[in-house]
Amino acid sequence: MIISAEILEDLEKLDPSTRGIFIKLFREIEKAIGEVVTRKDFIELREEIKALTKAVQELIEAQKRTDERIKELAEAQKQTEEKVRELTEKIKELAEAQRHTDEKIKELAEAQKLTEENLSRLVEEHKKTREQLGGLPPVREYAKQKGVAVYFSYQFDI
Repeated sequence: MIISAEILEDLEKLDPSTRGIFIKLFREIEKAIGEVVTRKDFIELREEIKALTKAVQELIEAQKRTDERIKELAEAQKQTEEKVRELTEKIKELAEAQRHTDEKIKELAEAQKLTEENLSRLVEEHKKTREQLGGLPPVREYAKQKGVAVYFSYQFDI
């Protein structure tokens, strides 16, 4: 209780029922004072409200920056999706070109095989022709024995 010694001395001089009423009154006053906001409490509360207001303003600004950044990222995502779509189309075109190239290579390989077969056949036929002719010197000798003149095409002016 916040009753001073002086007041307690004065209360002792009163009759017990009056003294009881004063003691109850002092207790109620003490209780009410305990529930009253002091000026110091009010100033502290005001400072806390200022700090909270500042923090809320900072959060609002941060949210604005975040919203702007999200907007920028959404635009970048949109551009990325467009580039991916373009690249997908290019890949499809390249795959088709590769398929076409593979077909041409297959055709060329088949043509190369036919060419090699024809060349082998020509080489064999050439060998046979050389064997049959036996070379030019025997032909010249045979023509000379028979009295036939032999002329080569390069000897003529054409």
